[in-house]
Amino acid sequence: MSLLPPRASTDRITGITVCTRPFRAQGPRLEVEQVLGKTVVHNYGHGGSGWSLS
Repeated sequence: MSLLPPRASTDRITGITVCTRPFRAQGPRLEVEQVLGKTVVHNYGHGGSGWSLS
């Protein structure tokens, strides 16, 4: 059994998605609050280090 090479072509690109890494100049927001009886944790604004720091 052999595999066929992929049909790579720019004609097959249907869209491009670019993700941003939000950064806050005053530093990341890490707060907890109660909203309508639910706990909401704010943990954002880490920039490019977000995955590591959150």
